[in-house]
Amino acid sequence: MNKTLIALGCVVLLLLTGCVFGDPTAVRSVSLNFQAPEGQSKVSLSVSETQVQEALKLIDGVLVSRGFHRDLHPLAAEDQARGIIAFYGICGVSLRENRLTVGFLEFHAQRSSVHVRKTCNLLKDKLSSRYGVDRVKIEH
Repeated sequence: MNKTLIALGCVVLLLLTGCVFGDPTAVRSVSLNFQAPEGQSKVSLSVSETQVQEALKLIDGVLVSRGFHRDLHPLAAEDQARGIIAFYGICGVSLRENRLTVGFLEFHAQRSSVHVRKTCNLLKDKLSSRYGVDRVKIEH
């Protein structure tokens, strides 16, 4: 009986501290889909293309105005292989095929902070006004 109570107490302690299921993490992203040129069903873009550079400048302007600072250190090879273009603290910008994504990751949070939600809404508004509402979406 004593061992059963100790085991039960350990399980309860682990559940209460979050050690079993890990720490909660809030994730939110804003993505911009680039359209394929006429006659093509698929598009694969690179960072050096004009339309991507224009979108990146708009994104950088919004993030910097909201207090996010771009990490100036060179990206690791594995980050580049995953399509990551830049980091802004808890925010990362990536390009995969036809989608440019700005992702926010907040540890020890069950939902995104007000600051991140407002930043995502501002990004969505700015990107939508430039590229069209149907090409921009927020995911969480």
